[in-house]
Amino acid sequence: GVFMMDYVSPTDKSVSPFQAFVFADVLHTPALNFDYKFPTLEESLSHRIAEAFHRHDTEEAEDFWLAVKTVETLLATQDHEELLHGDYRNANIIYSDNGPIIIAPQPCVGDSLFDIALWLSESQEYEDIAVVLQIAGPAGERLIPWIWSLAVLTDVVSPAAEVFKGDVMAWLDKQDQNPSGLIDLNLSS
Repeated sequence: GVFMMDYVSPTDKSVSPFQAFVFADVLHTPALNFDYKFPTLEESLSHRIAEAFHRHDTEEAEDFWLAVKTVETLLATQDHEELLHGDYRNANIIYSDNGPIIIAPQPCVGDSLFDIALWLSESQEYEDIAVVLQIAGPAGERLIPWIWSLAVLTDVVSPAAEVFKGDVMAWLDKQDQNPSGLIDLNLSS
C-alpha cells in the first residue's frame, strides 16, 4: 500500500471520520495519472458479489439480483475513473495525534462515489447519509444506488437498505443501459 496515498486529515483532533473523508475526497486523482496497473472496481466487486451470493437465501434473492443489476449499471454509466481506497469503512479509520487516518487500502480504479458509498452503506444514522446527499448535490442521484446496493451486498442492516430501494428502482428506470453480464460473477465456486 505504500504506492497509494494515505488519506490524512488536517491535524485537528476534532475532525470526524466523515470530515476526514471529505477532505480526502478532494485528493482523488484520475487513474490516468498512475503508471501502476491497479485492479478495476469491477474486478474488486466481482469477489464481493460472489461472496454475497453464497450468503443470501431465497427470500433475499430479489434484492440481491437488483443490487447486482444496479452495480452493473453504475459501472456501465460512470464517466471517468479515479484511484480509490477500495475499502473505506469505519474499521479502517484510526486516530492518531494528527487526527483520523484512513488505513488498509485495497486500491482499485473506478467510480469516485464508490468509496463514500461503501462507508455510508454501513451507517446506522440516516442523518449521516442525508448530510452527505445534501453536500453531494447532483452526484447524490448516483450515490443513492451505490449506497443501497452495497448495503444489500454486504448484508448491513441500515436505513439505506430500507429507505432507498424505491429511489434505486426509479434511477434504474431512467438509465438507457442494460448491462447484464458486465461483472464476471463466477458464482459456481
